[in-house]
Amino acid sequence: MSDIETRLATLERDLDDLRSREAIREILHRYCRGVDRLDAEIMKSCYHDDAYDTHWFGNGPAQSFSDWVIAEVLPHAHTTVHSITNELIEIDGDRAFFESHVHVLHEMAVPGQNPDKPYLHQLVECRYVDIFERRDGVWKIFYRHVVADNTVEFEVPVYPVQLPEEAVGKRDKRDPVYTGFDLQKLRPEDIRMNFFAPFVERNTAAAE
Repeated sequence: MSDIETRLATLERDLDDLRSREAIREILHRYCRGVDRLDAEIMKSCYHDDAYDTHWFGNGPAQSFSDWVIAEVLPHAHTTVHSITNELIEIDGDRAFFESHVHVLHEMAVPGQNPDKPYLHQLVECRYVDIFERRDGVWKIFYRHVVADNTVEFEVPVYPVQLPEEAVGKRDKRDPVYTGFDLQKLRPEDIRMNFFAPFVERNTAAAE
């Protein structure tokens, strides 16, 4: 093999590695969108059909797990936010071993409590330890093991100002993210407000 052929082969391997890493990261980010928007189809699209998922509150085939957690578990929370950090990927051919740190915020109203009272926030710090497989050129999760590292709960007062409808995230396809390039159609009227004023007023009143 000539020097040019060797260099081209190296570039092809490097390019494939970079493309694979980006594809795997996108799967994780898409998974978070599916979970937080309660979109089972997005969530299931991140797994191979024969994938398996182990969470500490439910284990089983990933496709049916996705349907179950979206329909039966997550609706108990008022909102959820999943964030991925510290991604480490080891690629071996058409398989990849992936560890990512996950910060999950669940916002829940206390049962029977006045909706104007503080929400209960549950912060879960865990890791997704995954085996990805590339099949027919497509990377997806084949096996997931969730490792729980820490969980804390704390009360958070309700934000004292009613936000405009277009500024509030939705847990379905009414969320702005589903508008895609039509996002500008949601453009509201021009406005300026002191974001911190409600916090200052509430805390000042509480101190008096």
